[in-house]
Formats: sequence, structure tokens, C-alpha cells
Amino acid sequence: MQQQVDGLAKRKGELQAEDQRPSLGPEDQRAALLAQIKADNEACEVASQRAKQATEAVRQMERQANTAQPVR
Repeated sequence: MQQQVDGLAKRKGELQAEDQRPSLGPEDQRAALLAQIKADNEACEVASQRAKQATEAVRQMERQANTAQPVR
């Protein structure tokens, strides 16, 4: 839930900054959008890598739990 709040607060700031920007010409708008897409793609890649690492960590823990000797 906190992540959602943080994400919404970030998006609000982005929208406010966008609203306060002076009007850009079409080429400048295109360049800004391409830069934003690049940044978003990089953020997605980082999130994807973290998800893969978390999944692998869970699998490793499950393997360890399955091979652990029962406590007597």
C-alpha cells in the first residue's frame, strides 16, 4: 500500500511539472517523450531483474527447506 502511495505521489509531481513546463514544439515534445520512454524502460528492466532475483531466492530457500533434516 505504501508503494502505491509513493507511486501516486511521484506521478502527481510528474504531472505538476509537466503542467508547469512551457509549451514545447513538436520536436522538443518528441525528444522529451523518447527520453521518458527510455527512463521508463530502464526502470522496468531494473524491476524485472529484482523480481527474477527474488524468485530465485525463494526457489533456493524452498530447496534448502526440502533438503533440511527434520528436527527431533
